[in-house]
Formats: sequence, C-alpha cells, structure tokens
Amino acid sequence: MNAFRDNRQLHRDHMREKLDSQFKKVILDKWDAEVVYHQRVLANLAGELYNLQWFDEDVWMKIITTAIHKERIQNQYFFIDMHRAFKGINENPEAGEGLY
Repeated sequence: MNAFRDNRQLHRDHMREKLDSQFKKVILDKWDAEVVYHQRVLANLAGELYNLQWFDEDVWMKIITTAIHKERIQNQYFFIDMHRAFKGINENPEAGEGLY
C-alpha cells in the first residue's frame, strides 16, 4: 500500500476496490500470523487504511480489538498514530460509515 500511496497515478477508489474484492480476505485470513504479534504491522496497516479512507467494518474491528488486547506496548508512537486514526473516525462518522 505504501507503493500505491507514494506513486499514485490511479485514483484512491481503485485501491479501495482492490481491497474489497481481493485483499480483504487475505488480510483477515493472515491476521493471526501476521498482525497480532507485530505492532508495527498493526500500526502501519491502520495508518494506510485510514489514509485510503477505507473503512471496512470487519477489518477495523479487528484492528481495534487487537490494539485493545495488547498486553505490552513496545512502541508508544504506534499507538499514538492509531489513536489519531480512531479519533478521526469518531469525529467524522461519515468517513467510517460502516463502523457505526
């Protein structure tokens, strides 16, 4: 997703469509192995999805649930960034309409 953001010739909707049609299933299937124990992956995924303005209820609930159940925070800046994303969604409910 970084490559898409850094060299974006296609509209953001193109990546959102790909996330809905192809990547959502892969993200959810590999969640336990790739995201639960890797805080950097969790924080980067939340940041990229927020920048894309892709608010899928299943994925965002997994992000929130995983962040809540962390027993040890290794890098507080990751959680500061995630908190900003959560706060932004709360302040603009239309942005995350699927979450409410």
